[in-house]
Amino acid sequence: MSTPRPHKSALPDPSYHWTTEKAWVFLGALAECRRVGEAARLVGMSWQSAYRLRERREANGLFTKAWDVALTQGREKRQARRRAARKVTVLPPESDIFGLGR
Repeated sequence: MSTPRPHKSALPDPSYHWTTEKAWVFLGALAECRRVGEAARLVGMSWQSAYRLRERREANGLFTKAWDVALTQGREKRQARRRAARKVTVLPPESDIFGLGR
């Protein structure tokens, strides 16, 4: 005798589960913003579920390595933006950029 199948409404909503596509989008967002919560919200997940997913994968697994690479890339991008912001265009003293004369 087979067990009756549960009604569709009793099954968990698939949008609450991690998919491969969600994981890749999450990793891309993590590389951009370096914030787990923000990246997880982007794919409709929580930061807690992101950390649980990371824990479920073995320590040297692909997802864990990609997470670490994403954080490294995000750090490098942030540092490059900071360096670029610190560079100031120095004009020669004789230039009159405002048209006011000397």
